[in-house]
Amino acid sequence: KQYIISNVPTSYIDFVGRKYELSMINNAFDLGTKALFIQGFAGIEKSEIAKKYIEESKLKYDAIVFHRYTGHLKDVIKTLSVANNIEEITLSKAKILCQNAKVLFIIDNYDSEEYDDILDDMDSYLDSLLSLNAHFIFTSRNSFSDIFNSRQIATILLEQMPSEDLLKIFTDKKALYVAER
Repeated sequence: KQYIISNVPTSYIDFVGRKYELSMINNAFDLGTKALFIQGFAGIEKSEIAKKYIEESKLKYDAIVFHRYTGHLKDVIKTLSVANNIEEITLSKAKILCQNAKVLFIIDNYDSEEYDDILDDMDSYLDSLLSLNAHFIFTSRNSFSDIFNSRQIATILLEQMPSEDLLKIFTDKKALYVAER
């Protein structure tokens, strides 16, 4: 039997806060949203929120695919790991694999120095990718809300963490230990 093999990255940070944003992801998918876009400036922990969602929700999915964007959305499908498979994975093969499985795709760092390159990539492949029976989370520094809104993709804009959460980071004993080393 063929099935998608998960590739879940490990988070190396002690996650603090962002409960509201995590609940927004859960609510969006519970309400039928197919794809979610997490947008924010560099270093605001977009990828870590996606990893935390994976950690908290992994039992909801049969497979989780974490893909670091490399310039083309087609690479998300081409790089799928599939058990008992020796052929190249195509979109039609991915549709079959996702048909009877709950799959989550994370497309991390959906960024480009050239905004037009991303727009071309979206125009050529985004709708095909979203035709899969799966959930999607995109993380990016770029804002595509005007484009995504027309495709009914939810957007979460990450902003600075509340002061009380930031204080927890700096008063945590593990953080103090690292600072003292």
